[in-house]
Parts: sequence; C-alpha cells; structure tokens
Amino acid sequence: MLAYAEFALNNAVHNTTGVTPSKLLFGVNQRGKMIDPVPEYLEQTTHSKDFHDIEKIRSEASEKTVKAQNYNKTYFDGKRKDPHQYEIGDFVVVKNFDSTVGVSKKLIPQYKGPYQVSKKLRNDRYI
Repeated sequence: MLAYAEFALNNAVHNTTGVTPSKLLFGVNQRGKMIDPVPEYLEQTTHSKDFHDIEKIRSEASEKTVKAQNYNKTYFDGKRKDPHQYEIGDFVVVKNFDSTVGVSKKLIPQYKGPYQVSKKLRNDRYI
C-alpha cells in the first residue's frame, strides 16, 4: 500500500512548478511502481532523443517557485499594515483583557492606563 502512495506522490504534477517530483529529481517520469528497474529505465531514457535537459527543468521550476513566493508575500503583506511607532515619553493605553471565569466583562473598563513609554525595545515592544 505504501508503494502506491509513494508512486502517487512522486508522479503528481505540482501546482507551482508544473512538473512532477520524479521529473525534477531524475529528469523523467516513473513508468511504474517497481523500484529495482529504475536505474535501467533511466539509462535507456537518457540515451533516447526524448530526454529533456534536467538542469533546464530544474531552473524553470526554481523560477516558478520564486514567482509564487513573491506573489504570496505580496498578497500576505497587502492585508497588513505597519505597527504604530511610539517614542519615549508618549502616553498610551492598553486594551483590558480579563479572562477570569465568573467576572462580568460588561462592567470592567475597556482600557488600562494611561502609561508612559519609558524604553523602546526591538520588535515593536515597549516598557
């Protein structure tokens, strides 16, 4: 059963690269689920005129992967905004988050503070 799953994974066309993992690794698609005849099959295929340049296939897959990564980053960052930068001496309030069981959240204040920023730490953190 594991051989069937392995064959299916190695011979499914990847959405980003547009080729199968077997084609990226060996330069050819697997012809069957058997493992022993693979070297013999690769030897026959590399000498045929249908053999594609594996470096070209890998470089095209790499370019497609980089393009997909850039698109995903642009899409992800498009819905985010930069955090507000506070300076030392600024007054801020903090959202009151009380998760105590049995405490009515209806009557507690929404914010705690005001606090004054005394130190600026890295990664948008403050004291």
